[in-house]
Amino acid sequence: MTEPVNTQEPEQKPASATHEDNQDENTSTEEEHHVDEASVRKGIVAAVANPGTTAANHNRRRRGRKSLGVGSFATKIDFRAETELDGDIVTGEKNIYYNLASIQDGSSGHYEFDAQTKEEIRATFVAPDDFEDLITFTKQRPVVIVRVPTWLGKRVIGFCLLDSVAASSMFGLDPSVGLQRLTKNWISKGAGYLLVGLSQAQADEINRHDLKRLGAELGQLDAKLVIVVADEIHFADDGMGDYLTEIRSRPRLEAMIEKHLRWRLEASPGLAETILARPDVVTLVTDALAHDSSPRKAARLARFLAEEVEHPESLVETVHAKLSRQAGRDLGDWFQGLPDLYSRSFVAALSVFNELPNETIAEAARSLYRKLSTVPRGAATSLPGQPVDHFASSRSARLTKLRARLTKTTVQTQHGPTPADVVEFVEAAYPSLVLRHIWQEYDDTQPALITWLQELGGHPSEEVRIRSGIAVGALASLAFDFLCRSVLVPWARSKDSRRREAAAVALDTANATPELRMAVRNLVHKWSEEEEPELVATAVRAYGSSVGTDQLDDVFKTFDLLAESENFTIVEAVCASLAELVETGIEEVATRALTTTHSWSASRIQLRRVAGNLAFLLMAADLVWSPGALESVDNGGRSGRWPMLLWLANSEPRYHGVVAGMWTTALSTSAVTEVAQQVLDGWALLAEDHEPARLALAAILRAAASTDRARNRVLRQAKTWARADAEVHAPKTAAAVLATFAERNDRR
Repeated sequence: MTEPVNTQEPEQKPASATHEDNQDENTSTEEEHHVDEASVRKGIVAAVANPGTTAANHNRRRRGRKSLGVGSFATKIDFRAETELDGDIVTGEKNIYYNLASIQDGSSGHYEFDAQTKEEIRATFVAPDDFEDLITFTKQRPVVIVRVPTWLGKRVIGFCLLDSVAASSMFGLDPSVGLQRLTKNWISKGAGYLLVGLSQAQADEINRHDLKRLGAELGQLDAKLVIVVADEIHFADDGMGDYLTEIRSRPRLEAMIEKHLRWRLEASPGLAETILARPDVVTLVTDALAHDSSPRKAARLARFLAEEVEHPESLVETVHAKLSRQAGRDLGDWFQGLPDLYSRSFVAALSVFNELPNETIAEAARSLYRKLSTVPRGAATSLPGQPVDHFASSRSARLTKLRARLTKTTVQTQHGPTPADVVEFVEAAYPSLVLRHIWQEYDDTQPALITWLQELGGHPSEEVRIRSGIAVGALASLAFDFLCRSVLVPWARSKDSRRREAAAVALDTANATPELRMAVRNLVHKWSEEEEPELVATAVRAYGSSVGTDQLDDVFKTFDLLAESENFTIVEAVCASLAELVETGIEEVATRALTTTHSWSASRIQLRRVAGNLAFLLMAADLVWSPGALESVDNGGRSGRWPMLLWLANSEPRYHGVVAGMWTTALSTSAVTEVAQQVLDGWALLAEDHEPARLALAAILRAAASTDRARNRVLRQAKTWARADAEVHAPKTAAAVLATFAERNDRR
């Protein structure tokens, strides 16, 4: 189901309309989920069937945090897109990308570019790679329609195109007048005419017959007409193809900044090069361009640099401040100017779920819209109005207004890779800036936002839950105590493990803000000592992230105590966090997690031994390593992946004994034998199509077979893999393992 495609507010629906609007901490969806040892084992078996969940969630967190500029991904420069008025014109700036000065002839709908404008365009224009093809296309036709991406200056492209085909004089056409007054009585010999800023309604009025007539009249006088439209504009007449072309490539913005700076500093030869060679300016420009900025913003950066050349010591700091101040003004005006509540709800949802599939964002936007538009009970309501026209505006047109774009890509789902249309802001800095702006400037929306995020923490989609947690963690830097009371504590006390996971993600995100680290650490420590198992489990899951890696000694003391818990909600959280700590890839952290698990699995204390075995089997089932360059046939999505613990044991001798020892214990312990055999089956499948992995598995199993029970179970599994009718058929792995044991017997 896709979102409404109009820019009007969707029809208000009852609160029961969607899954997420029905969730409440006190309803049946929150009934207690009993967790016992069998439940933990089921989770391990599920990981065997779908290994890599921990790694996938790490990647989801990384992308989500990067999107919201959290932690090491923090945005240094807030570049914002300016509201586009009449094509590319935004008044109040000297630069051509902001203001094109003109002389208007109101009677004809023509205006002529003035001399200064022409000078600046010619001095600063940087052509996209496909501009030469565009020139060739235009030379062959008197009338051309060019589709241009939203981020590229349409009026500048049109001017330079006419200038390149040697128009003797150039005139702009008023889009409100359109082509009606461009008749042979008004056409000047050799002139170029530029029409920019057509709305969809105005484009609908143009047809091939108009263009054919114009082409004939223009051709007689060796004149040209260039119509530049946004790439989402379409033409109803199918016969327009001969006139249509497009430009897709992006001009080199570094070159554009250099040209603009040289033009502004032409009285001081060499100064532009000196400024741009400064390391701090290089960093400033690199960060700016990394945000996928438009030519207009590149020109603005050059202007700010030129204005501060007399203050070299503070140049970068001052330019940064100017950009930030301008960004705040632009964002506030743009957001307030959005056409309706649904548009603002969509923008809010996009700030949290940037770069996710369109349907996911639209679902969240509808949910937030309903919460923001709910009429309080007892309030007077008006009579029903006209039904909303869901076909009033196309999706592409609406996304352009929302400064977003849609990209076709492939996304990973629990069922494998699938095609999807993902939506993202044009500006990388927008998710964080929009979310903060809404929170800080619109107090009345906070209750609805809180309820919305709370409910999304229990959403069926892992990606949605993670992004919701990240959003709460990002907002925590603005209102930690408030969000702790209203969101984090309810999530942490939930019987639903999904909400507890969202709380852990939020705490991991908040921990990335240096000023919050002590508060986060104190809160998590307090929860770890509570009597409520849900609070303890949430604390443990938070320790599986940066909150834990920041204080390893204290965390593993806590884990040692909780390993003897009789509550499997807590044990399950400990197992998951140990796996997550290994997945971090931080050597000290991974070593500590593995050696701790190893010691527990061999403990004489039964509860600790159970926790150790379950933690090891979860790691063995779920953690995978992808070398990336391995060549192997496709094997149900397992191609090229090693079990992480097998790879560690094979690449680092100190891990070999640890991993082999845990396999010995798991295969020798009757209580977990069945699960251990299923995990071992998973390893056999992962190793089947890559010889080094098969040999490594044979070596680790030979070392693990230090007891008769472990040896017998390994041999039994290997013989099963060799059978063609077996559920797990891995004959090459079986042969490698059996050969290793045969070689061992020969030596004896």
